[in-house]
Amino acid sequence: MEHQVQVLRQKLETDSRLQRQNLQGAKREQESLKRQIVQAAAGIEERDKELRAARLEVRRLQRHLAPGRKSLGKALYIVHCAQSGS
Repeated sequence: MEHQVQVLRQKLETDSRLQRQNLQGAKREQESLKRQIVQAAAGIEERDKELRAARLEVRRLQRHLAPGRKSLGKALYIVHCAQSGS
């Protein structure tokens, strides 16, 4: 009977140790995933800033071209016709 109790205690200690190791591994993996999420969010935020800046630049250029848009369209049409006729 005493031997069975000793065997069960050793099994319990072994299982407990393995469970702690698994828990530590899961915590490390969770922290790693959290870091990856933070890095991805920072990258997305940076790309978003770049896109917003590019969009503002496009709008600025469009406003700059607005008065001459019709003449620009005519010029492009003439160039296109000239290339097609060649």
